[in-house]
Amino acid sequence: MLQRKILSIMISLLLLLSLTGCWSRRELNDLAIVLALGVDKAGDQFEVSVQVVGPKEVSAKGGGGQTSPVVTYHAIGETVIEAIRRMSTITARKTYYSHIRMLILGEELTKSGIKDVLDIMSRDHEFRTDFYVAVAKDTTARKILGFFTPLEMVPATNMFNSLESSQKNWAPTMEVHLDELIDALTTRGKNPTLTGIRIHGDAEFGKTKENAKRIDPPAVLELSGIGVFRKDKLMGWLDESESIGFNYLMDQVKSTINVIRCPKGGKVATEVINSHAKVTGHVVNGEPEIRVKIELDQNVADVGCNLDLTKQQTMHDLDQRTSKNVADRVKKVIQTAQEKFKVDMFGFGDTISRDQPKAWKKYESRWESYFPRMNVTVAVKVKTRRLGTVSNSFLQEIKE
Repeated sequence: MLQRKILSIMISLLLLLSLTGCWSRRELNDLAIVLALGVDKAGDQFEVSVQVVGPKEVSAKGGGGQTSPVVTYHAIGETVIEAIRRMSTITARKTYYSHIRMLILGEELTKSGIKDVLDIMSRDHEFRTDFYVAVAKDTTARKILGFFTPLEMVPATNMFNSLESSQKNWAPTMEVHLDELIDALTTRGKNPTLTGIRIHGDAEFGKTKENAKRIDPPAVLELSGIGVFRKDKLMGWLDESESIGFNYLMDQVKSTINVIRCPKGGKVATEVINSHAKVTGHVVNGEPEIRVKIELDQNVADVGCNLDLTKQQTMHDLDQRTSKNVADRVKKVIQTAQEKFKVDMFGFGDTISRDQPKAWKKYESRWESYFPRMNVTVAVKVKTRRLGTVSNSFLQEIKE
């Protein structure tokens, strides 16, 4: 009996040892690691561009060489997957997409519709959903991916970090992952929005490695506004102020700066350190209504006028002026959405369906006609927490 047990254990161990290898493994030397993917419209076909990292250039020992840290490849096909497979005719390795940081969609493509592009990425197991999606504003994805950037050796990493930093510190942009984009497309009463990225400066010089070596680069990639979609088609762009107002409403402001005009001239800059927005849906006299309440905390960052910040009335007035500044931004972006685009990019319909499910059944089929005329109220409450290291500005002590 004991011998049988020992024999069974030995057989089990032998079987386990035989399974240590991975039949589907892929050697790193056989793969071209793609960090950014771009898709453009090419007539009635698709042009796919990939930014592949050069292992020798980005490694600790190989960095700083004469070759480019990345290589871009391009291919055209009737579908995105066909273009990707056709790319194998020009790459020495199989392109591998599990480490993508950025997906860039050409503006011309977004105007004609992006659902076909997103479909393949949601199906293919190699595509994870933790990369950011942006639109090549006034240019093509191919040109964006062929750009040399300062600070970061790999342009895809530069774009990824810039988007995160802008969202965190300034708030005129937004981080959108693939699954979030698909959710906005498939949710009734909601439409997608994506950040724009454009080339600022000498676009031709930006394609040279010298651009990344200059102290003052002649060309840079710049995040620029938020694009508004109706379903899967780009309708237009929000300007910087509207984009910040949009993020206030969507509860996506982590920190930003508000510039407030002083009563007797000059300006005060306040830093938002905390913001929270609550959006609720209501029915008033048979019509849908949205109420937006925003509460934010701020610090005084820069005083360029004669204000006595030690007085309670001065601080109360500053809070009120900031409140109006933020409310005006939010109201402006709502007005733009209702009158210019006539597109519910805020998900107000989704809010009504959640808060007023019975009424939503009445509005759902004709939501696009309800949204442009619906009443939206905005209330902003501001509290100033800190004044900085000094109470009043030393500028007051300077005698003219």
